[in-house]
Amino acid sequence: MRLSCQKALCLVALVTISCMDSSGPKTVAMQFALENINGRSLPTYLAPTPGATPTIISNTLILYKDGTAATTEHRIDWDGTERTVTYQQHYTIKGAIIEFAYDCPPGADCIAPPRGTIVGNHLALDVSGGAGSIIFNYNATSE
Repeated sequence: MRLSCQKALCLVALVTISCMDSSGPKTVAMQFALENINGRSLPTYLAPTPGATPTIISNTLILYKDGTAATTEHRIDWDGTERTVTYQQHYTIKGAIIEFAYDCPPGADCIAPPRGTIVGNHLALDVSGGAGSIIFNYNATSE
């Protein structure tokens, strides 16, 4: 009986390790729409700061198979100016973790790039430089 339990535990360990395999795709082709920021429905302020703050009206994130991403955000800036901005980034996926990269000029003090997790059709992305204070919660709109 003891040998059977050891074999069962060994099998469970092997299955667990195989589920953690990070050899999955490093890039995907998906589109996401921002549903909320820290649980607040859109439109909402970006972060609770003193004084005026930008209001995010909508945000779409497209991941391309070549490892690039495009984010298009419609917002009202702190001064009342309404605008839409699109910016490009690079990304990689390791297991369920997605990491973005952007160019930081030499000598500049840049915050850490966005990092998050993809679980099913949901993407939770920390855009606060790793502080966890601003989480963009996206849902996939296409694959």
